[in-house]
Amino acid sequence: MSSYEDLDRQIEQFRSRDSATLVDLRNLLLEIEEFINSEGYQALSPAERSQLQSARKDLIQSIQGQEGGADQPANGIEELPAREAMVELLIRFSRPVGPGEAAD
Repeated sequence: MSSYEDLDRQIEQFRSRDSATLVDLRNLLLEIEEFINSEGYQALSPAERSQLQSARKDLIQSIQGQEGGADQPANGIEELPAREAMVELLIRFSRPVGPGEAAD
C-alpha cells in the first residue's frame, strides 16, 4: 500500500502528463481508494483528505471520459433502478419459447 506522499507524487505525475492509459488511471484510483480505507487516511489533515478526495473525483471523471462518457447509457439502456433495468433487459433480450422449440 502506498503512503500519502507516494500517492501525492503519483497524482502530480498524472496531472502533469498529457495522457494516461485507462489501466494507469484505474490503478491509481485503486491505490487511492485502498489508502482512503486505511488507517493512514485517518491521520491526514482535513486539507490532505480534501486534496485526495478531489484527485479521486478527477480520476473518476478521466476514466469515464476515456470509456466514452458517463452521459452515454451503456447498450442504449438509460440508468434505472436495478429492478427496472433488469426488467428492461429481460424484455429486450428474451422471446417466448413455444411448445417443441428449443431455448437459445
